[in-house]
Amino acid sequence: MLFTILAILFINSKAQDTTCTVVTVNKIYEFQYRPTKLLDKRDCEGYVYLEVKENEVLALHLYDKEETFRKIFVYYPFNEGETQKVKTYNLESKSNVYFFNGPKEIAILTNSIAK
Repeated sequence: MLFTILAILFINSKAQDTTCTVVTVNKIYEFQYRPTKLLDKRDCEGYVYLEVKENEVLALHLYDKEETFRKIFVYYPFNEGETQKVKTYNLESKSNVYFFNGPKEIAILTNSIAK
């Protein structure tokens, strides 16, 4: 079922490469967009770090099976001598998909948090 949901979500992607990452409480699943296939499955604890490269789109599916939130840190590129811009979000994670275009780095707290 999870594979079907992800496949439906990405029907309209065009010029950019789209990567698909599902983060649960203790696992990470990475998918290839076309053809849809599982590339990697691994355990996680603490933080998950993802890099979204130039001309890529990340579809981040937070999947906790209950009403909860995840803390996400988005790090934007910067030039030497500048301060790096970081935004923090508390995102719903019952079964929500968020899209990030590159370039940027994303850190996801693997433990759920209360809002």
